[in-house]
Amino acid sequence: QSGYTISKYGKHNFVYLGVFDTAAEAFDAYKTSKQQYLKTIAESYKETIDVRIYNALMNYKIEITD
Repeated sequence: QSGYTISKYGKHNFVYLGVFDTAAEAFDAYKTSKQQYLKTIAESYKETIDVRIYNALMNYKIEITD
């Protein structure tokens, strides 16, 4: 078991995701958190970015093969 973090809002701002029993559980937590982060970023820049970028961020899916 290990604790996992991801970086948000700059490389020194880490969010602790937790401790997981399996790699699959860790990946699911990472995927959920990262996809939500991308949507938050898209919403915060919605008025200043091209609609295609906004839509790409809102629809981006993290895959285990990435």
